[in-house]
Amino acid sequence: MNVFTLLRREKKEPRKTRREKREETRDTWPRSLWRDTNRRFFFQSPAVDLDADVLIVGAGFTGLWSAVHLKKARPDLNIVIIDAHQPGFGASGRNGGWCSALVPAPPEQIAQRTSVEAAVALQKRMFSVVDEIGAFVSEHAIDCDWVKGGSLTVATNAAHAERLRSEMEHLRQYGFARDDLQWLEPTELAGRVSVEGALGATFTPHCAALNPYRLIDGLVQFALDSGVRIFGATRVFKIGNG
Repeated sequence: MNVFTLLRREKKEPRKTRREKREETRDTWPRSLWRDTNRRFFFQSPAVDLDADVLIVGAGFTGLWSAVHLKKARPDLNIVIIDAHQPGFGASGRNGGWCSALVPAPPEQIAQRTSVEAAVALQKRMFSVVDEIGAFVSEHAIDCDWVKGGSLTVATNAAHAERLRSEMEHLRQYGFARDDLQWLEPTELAGRVSVEGALGATFTPHCAALNPYRLIDGLVQFALDSGVRIFGATRVFKIGNG
């Protein structure tokens, strides 16, 4: 097993106080409703050199979920997460607040580069991930305003309506049914939301709204409870073989 060593970089300038570091980091945060309503954690940089079985750089969703799954699979692992700022500082903590199964490429494009089976498997996995995250939130009582209500894509002109119908038919060709994506006529849409001039919409149930920063907090708490060590204000200057 590889053991990673986190070495502190010696600085020539005088050491800053904890308060100075905290205020300096906070000043770099963007204006964010999510963060303004959640300030549970603040992590300092390590005071000594550290060894770890797994060193994760970045305490956003990717880094935190990686730590969660690694700890579930291998509770014995010594895992350390470091972040140049604080957990959720980047895109994970400043987004629209929705968990979507959207794949940023149509299935036929993915199938051309891989296979039909791979394209179908990817989309099915994206569908299931939304429910898996919801189950984790429920199991660990994470108060992140999680509501799985699906999402609508509304057509307001003929070209848009044609494109949405075409996307839906493409999914049908790959075996996905009405339960995954359906077309709503204007009268059906009106029962859900009022959009002036709407010609219809597609609806998928595979989407949830949430407060992303509260989910970050929940993942941080789970990681800490599992024995993961987290350090903030810790920038990586070099990664190399030891």
